[in-house]
Amino acid sequence: AHGRRQKSTLAWRQRLCSAYAKQAQYPTALACSEALADAYPNNVDVLRNLGNIAFAAGDLDTAFDAYQQVLARQDTADARLKAAEVAWQLERYADVVNLLQPVVMRTNSSPSLPADPWRQRLCNAYAKQAQYARARTCFETLADAYPNNVDVFLNLGDIAFKSSRLRTAYKAYQKALRLKNTPDVRLKAAEVAWQLERYSDVIDLLQ
Repeated sequence: AHGRRQKSTLAWRQRLCSAYAKQAQYPTALACSEALADAYPNNVDVLRNLGNIAFAAGDLDTAFDAYQQVLARQDTADARLKAAEVAWQLERYADVVNLLQPVVMRTNSSPSLPADPWRQRLCNAYAKQAQYARARTCFETLADAYPNNVDVFLNLGDIAFKSSRLRTAYKAYQKALRLKNTPDVRLKAAEVAWQLERYSDVIDLLQ
């Protein structure tokens, strides 16, 4: 009975912290959540709630630390995605890669997990670290898996252009144009066409 009462009390204390956050009283919500985390340092729900409140409050370092503590106790795809989102905003791209790689691998056997947006984030994390070959291979794999996703081809084009793979970039931008013909994409393609000395294509793209 005592154990059930303690769990009930903890649940309501967590709700109190969340209620402060719902009213955007973030300093109070954060102090409330941190006090609970100190009292229950191995409680995954408490740590996850601290991460969520810290993220909402804009305290990214505290949020990342909380999600890392969650992962140390319960390694789940959801916890990895939350930690990866914070790591991305902190520009900790190596951490993004380490967090997302296992999740992306699991998508092969678990289609219910988010694939495309997070796989793109993984590819972009490689690029942010100037690992252009890995980023390009990553996006090429995505392009095969998502042949109608314009963002995939735009990203592939951008990465290929940065790594001076002009023909790959041009092909990617051409595919993007077939999917979504916009002035921005036409300018990207025209820039590559100019460097490839395909001047008739430049005219067609810019007219």
